[in-house]
Amino acid sequence: MVRRTAKAALQRYGYSVVVAEDGQGAVDLFRNMHDRLSAVVLDMTMPVMSGEDAFEHLRQIDPSVPVILSSGFNEVETIRRFAGKGLAGFIQKPYTAQSLLAKMKDVFGKPKNLT
Repeated sequence: MVRRTAKAALQRYGYSVVVAEDGQGAVDLFRNMHDRLSAVVLDMTMPVMSGEDAFEHLRQIDPSVPVILSSGFNEVETIRRFAGKGLAGFIQKPYTAQSLLAKMKDVFGKPKNLT
């Protein structure tokens, strides 16, 4: 439900969005499409592969991809865990469509469509 809501909200504001159902799916999707993706929003808690592990795999594929991490865990602790790893931003759950959009604009700028 969170994925669908976030996707719908971002699409309403002009972002092209692809989603994965779990961490491994996110890594596989990114491996196949990374040249057409300009950013990633990654949940810390995902089935199959954690957000932290998925983040590490994404970095191996493309170290420069901007990643916003989403979590219901403590923001300070989460950011501390990712210190020095190139995390582009963090959004605390639960979040609203407006706060997600604001974070996207802060970190990634205006929407860019997939080609």
